[in-house]
Amino acid sequence: QLVNYNGKIGCPWPMKDDEFVNFKINLQSKRLEDDKLNYCKEYLTNQCLIAKQVADVLMVFEYEETKLDFAKFIYSRTFDIDNFITEIRPRFKFENSLDQIKQEFKIIKKK
Repeated sequence: QLVNYNGKIGCPWPMKDDEFVNFKINLQSKRLEDDKLNYCKEYLTNQCLIAKQVADVLMVFEYEETKLDFAKFIYSRTFDIDNFITEIRPRFKFENSLDQIKQEFKIIKKK
């Protein structure tokens, strides 16, 4: 699924595009932020996403705190884990949120 990716792998098989589309349609039907987050956590507990899919999910959330909560939840369930920060960075308003993720998961920027 990721042709030129040679980095660390966080989970074995990323969700197929058609399944992701269905998941996202159901997610967008939820009205409350908490319902969206709970649905994500329930549905994705045993799933694997690529970093771009994670960034797509983050667009559904309105609040920085919810985005941060979801990002921390999904990090270990991300296939192309080395692309994680790069893909999600535009979805956050505050660099501090990304710093929290980096610190919690000991993500060190490659030189």
